[in-house]
Formats: sequence, C-alpha cells, structure tokens
Amino acid sequence: MLDAVIYRRDNLIMETRNGRVENEVRAMKIRLQNACSYDGSFSDSNDRSESFLTMCEAFQKMTRDEIMAKLAAGEVLKYDCDWYAKIRCGNIADAKRAATMAARPVPVMVRCDCGCTVEKSLVMNASTGTACPDCYDRMS
Repeated sequence: MLDAVIYRRDNLIMETRNGRVENEVRAMKIRLQNACSYDGSFSDSNDRSESFLTMCEAFQKMTRDEIMAKLAAGEVLKYDCDWYAKIRCGNIADAKRAATMAARPVPVMVRCDCGCTVEKSLVMNASTGTACPDCYDRMS
C-alpha cells in the first residue's frame, strides 16, 4: 500500500496514510483566515489554523470533517461568542472576489468639453459645456 495517497471526497481533498485520513488542512491546501477585530477584514492564520479549528469544533459542536466541508463550501464559521470570532477559507474568498471583479462592467469613458476623459457618470453640466469634477469650477 502507498504511504500517502491524496484523493477527492465530497469536494475535499484528503490525505491518507495507511488508510487513515490525516491532516486535512495541509492536504486541502486550505488557507484559513480569521477576522481582525480592528476593522472586520480577514487575515491569514497560518500558524494558528489548528487552534482555530479546535475552537470552532467546540463552539459549533461539529466534527472536524463537517467544519472542513462547510469551509470548503465557502461558509464563514464562528469559533467564539465574540463578534469578530470568525474563520473562513481564504482560497474560496479570493475566488469569489476574482469572479466579482471579472463580472464588473467596464466603465464607459467620455471626453468632456474641458478636454479631460472621465467616466460617463462623473460628467457634469457647466455653463460653458460639460466638465469633469476637477474642471467644473473653472468652467462654471
């Protein structure tokens, strides 16, 4: 039997050693992130991933496999009662952000009478024609 085999099960990549599932975090190549208390953004929790997962198991009253499945599905899980006590899978969050950025329409650029090229939504009517926000006072 092979010493280490990586296989896919329920959208999770698991690593087995002699038939036993071990170290799902490393095998999934998951980048676990936790919420920052100062601004609510998420930061990588590289060296503390195991402790966050253990706290999440106790708080959520779920097994490690259930937690990993929810993280792999893109859910944000709480590991304590604190407002900022949340973890998520950074890989999935980055993929969602990239998909949102790709779906964003390209802004339509127009040339104002002042000579500047700006987004169509920023054009203002001045007494001497159209102007961008920077030139509006001069053109009024």
